[in-house]
Amino acid sequence: MPHSFAGNALVLGLLATIGPFAIDMYIPARPSMAEHLQTSTAAAQMTLMAFFLGFGVTSR
Repeated sequence: MPHSFAGNALVLGLLATIGPFAIDMYIPARPSMAEHLQTSTAAAQMTLMAFFLGFGVTSR
């Protein structure tokens, strides 16, 4: 079954908003995540790097 242009545009638009939306929710929570996980702020920042690597690999 062929995909419609509007359906493809909707899916691509939603995929394009996932990354920024996830980051906007994640960054403010990082200090409390580090506190609750009893780790350093630097270690909590590494999770953001892992997110970007994973998002970059899946976006290829």
